[in-house]
Amino acid sequence: ECEVLKIKSEGAVVMCNVPQSSDRFKASVSFDEDITLVPSQKLSMTVKFFDCVRRSRADGVHIYGVATDVSVLSQYNSHSVRYMYYRLRQGIKNAMPFKNRDAVAFVNGMVFGDTQDISPKFNNMLSDVGLSHVTSVSGMHLLFSVLLIDFVMSLFAIQHKKRAIMAIIAVALFTVISGFSVSCIRAAIMITIYYIGIINDRLAD
Repeated sequence: ECEVLKIKSEGAVVMCNVPQSSDRFKASVSFDEDITLVPSQKLSMTVKFFDCVRRSRADGVHIYGVATDVSVLSQYNSHSVRYMYYRLRQGIKNAMPFKNRDAVAFVNGMVFGDTQDISPKFNNMLSDVGLSHVTSVSGMHLLFSVLLIDFVMSLFAIQHKKRAIMAIIAVALFTVISGFSVSCIRAAIMITIYYIGIINDRLAD
């Protein structure tokens, strides 16, 4: 029995219960059949793990496997933080005004780090012009977003301390929406320190 923690392009990160034991472990699992996954969903499945495939990962996953004979034990928990976070991201994706599929996939990659819907043709075009890295969420995306918000607020003559507070809120929201990528968290810490300095009337470079 496993609980879906995070959906990935190649499968999902799940928390597995060891049969006849109270032990649990986190694993990255791919599926040999099409299945609709939702965070907080509980599944029953047979998992074949790779022999001693263990790597240190930022998300705490050290073991990988392929799932078969998958059945849904219970649907999502609407009160789960993971499910609400998933619904937030899906709502933002569905609200995008673009009709072109590649345009939507490109924005998803820049904002959420989700590149699974980018077509091979469009992906090759990005590689040819040296822009494939743009679809990986990084501190650059966070910085540009915050600077844009700060600039727009400055046009309305909003006091700099209020702009700093709004910028910190924007940093937190972007970090959450983007899925807490390591580079994004690093940039968020530094940008937040910068704006805290502004709020406290400290000089900044």
